[in-house]
Parts: sequence; structure tokens; C-alpha cells
Amino acid sequence: MAELYGLTDRFVAGAKVMNGAAQIDVFEPKRKWRGLAVRVSRTGLKTWCFFYTWQGKRVRLSLGQYPAVSVAEAHTRAIEARSYLESSPPVDPRVAMREKSENVVTVASLAETYLTMRARPKLRSANKIEWTLRKHVLPVIGKVPLADLHKRDVNRVIDPIVASGKKVAAARTFQITRAMFSWGVGRGDLDRNPMEKMPKPDDYTPRDRTLSEAEIKVFWDGISRACEIKSVANILKLCLVTAQRVGEVAGMARAELDLEAGTWKIPEARSKNKHAHEVPLSPLAVRLIREALADAGNSEFLFPGQRGLRISMSTVWDRVIDARAKLGLPHWTSHDLRRTAANSMQELGVLDSIIGHVLNHRSVTRATVTQKHYTPRIPHREMRQALELWSDRLNGIVGGRAVAEIVMLQGKVS
Repeated sequence: MAELYGLTDRFVAGAKVMNGAAQIDVFEPKRKWRGLAVRVSRTGLKTWCFFYTWQGKRVRLSLGQYPAVSVAEAHTRAIEARSYLESSPPVDPRVAMREKSENVVTVASLAETYLTMRARPKLRSANKIEWTLRKHVLPVIGKVPLADLHKRDVNRVIDPIVASGKKVAAARTFQITRAMFSWGVGRGDLDRNPMEKMPKPDDYTPRDRTLSEAEIKVFWDGISRACEIKSVANILKLCLVTAQRVGEVAGMARAELDLEAGTWKIPEARSKNKHAHEVPLSPLAVRLIREALADAGNSEFLFPGQRGLRISMSTVWDRVIDARAKLGLPHWTSHDLRRTAANSMQELGVLDSIIGHVLNHRSVTRATVTQKHYTPRIPHREMRQALELWSDRLNGIVGGRAVAEIVMLQGKVS
């Protein structure tokens, strides 16, 4: 069923199927855009089409969906398709436009190059960058050619995240996307960064969420059932027990462990701040690690993923999102588990300087010239006491027993 109307944005937005038809093709009547139509389905899907005759057969070429492809852009694509037919010799628009699209550098192709050449080999946050790009950016503007990239395309990415109330995700997505485009300008893939002078989303309040003792028990008792992958549940438990970062826990390798001595050595290549870190392991941590070793089989990693490599952080984050919904606790993140451990150690009387060493916070442990050059000793004994004190309290919480009297730990860092 075909009808002839002038195609304007207002008209196309309101176009509907009438009289029970499965679909209608609404054509653009003006000669310079002849052949252009918008196909409207019963479900409301609107697809731009270009109709023409090639070698005696009627052909329909899809030009994209509305509103992702605007009326103006559809007109431009129709003119381009017609130009191939009127060239000498004539060229099939299907072939010409497919070859053109294959040679166009898009946001998606820039992202793959950025991940391969910049993020993965040089940035500690490479996993988070990749997850953010694939989650928020590429599904929206991945197919946009860099030559056509505009600020409004960036707004199509950021605005829905802001509207959903996820200020942290919006700010990080903005920063990651801007950095990628800046890198592309430096390489010559882009003539300019379309995000220049764009206002960053409102600053977010730093998180200070910690889990209460009641929430800790709910988390501990339910996380194995809430996670579809057992290893993710063990990773999260170890984050709470050891107070270490989720990425460092997820990448734990056999070679880093000495369970007889009760130590876990995180090499500088895997540490977020690029400083090697030795973590004393409490009996509870050792028990969880032995369980993970048994499940890991012959893998060099305690939490293997596909092809024998460590589990991907995107898998971990996706399972955390699923677990949050099932546990029914107020919003929490893997970093909140680390913060909960640190806060609990402070409540147990552990000195802030010792907690700083446990967390491998260089700003605390090597913040001054005196600390850096004249107090090089790492207080392993005090760190072990702190983590074992926290482990004892955690055992009491998850076991439903009254927590023993708090003993103030006043170890001195010499």
C-alpha cells in the first residue's frame, strides 16, 4: 500500500498504519528525492527506504531507521543513492554505499583502535574503559562516522544516563569518551574533538556507603545464591575479607600466593597504583582461597574465565548488578565492601596509618618526604593483626554470634 505525502519531521513522527494494514510505504513526492520513502510497520517501527530499478528489477535499499536517521539525513542519503544511478556508467547504489560504509571510520572502529593501542597496554582502568564504551557509548553512536560526529551525538549518550539518576556513570562515561576523542585527534583520525567546551555532567558526591552488620550477614548468606557464577561470589567475599580492590582480587594467580605463610603478593603490574603490595591473609581468607583453588582446576588463575584467562571484569560487574537486585539490599558496589572492611577496622581501633597500608593507599603510607625516605618499613605484623581482628569480627557477624569486646589495636609504625 503506497501513499504520496511530503515527508517532514512532524509528519514522519506521527505516521501510523491505518485500516489494519501490516505496513505502509509513504513516499517523498519531490523529484530531487524521488524514490525515498519511509516504511511504517504496525508496531510503529519506521525505516527509511530508497526504491529504484536495477537491471529490470524493482529494488528496495534500506537507509536506516527513524529517528536515528533524521529526515534531513534521509534526504541526503537518497540524493547520494540517486547519484550512483545517474553516473556514467551507472552503479548499483547497494554496492556503492556498502563499499563506502566499509571504508568509513566510525566511532566503533576508533574505539577498537583506542582499546588496542592505548587503553589495554597503558591504562590501569582498561577493563572499566572497555566496559563503559561497550555498555553506554557504542550501542548509541557506534555506527556514526567520525566525519559526521557532533556534540548532539554525545548528548544522546550522556543525557539518558543522567536522566536515570546515575551521576557516577554519566561523569565517567563523559570523561572516558572525551579522552578517546582527544586521542583520536592526536592520531589524526579526527580533525577536532567534538566534546571541546562541552560541560561535564554535574559533579557527584563521593560515595561513603558501608554495609551495616545486618547487611553484611544478608550479603554473606545470600551472595552465592544471588550470583549465577560461583567464582564471582567468592571474589566479592574476598573483597570484604581482605579489603582489596575487586580487579586485583579477580586477577589473583597461584604464583602470587603463599598459603603456608599466609601471604598474597600483588605485583606492581597488577596493582592500581603500580606499587607491589603484600597482603596478610587471615584464616578466613585462606579458607576462601583454598575453595577457589579447588574450583579452578589446573588454571594459573584462581578465577578463570574463557580460554584459560582470568575472569573478565565485565562479567564480574554484570553479575554484581544481577546480585544487587536479588539480595534486596540498598544500592551497593564492590568498592563499598572494601570501604566496609576499612571502616570496621577503624571501629576496632586500628590506626589509620595501618589501614592505609592494608589498602595500599600511597597517599597515606608515603605521603610525606619523611614517610617516603625515613620510614620505609612496611608494618606487616600490624597489618596482619588488623586483618585477623576484622576477620574475627566478620566471623561473629555472619555466624550470628555476639561480637566479642573490641580490643583497641595500637601498634606503632616505626
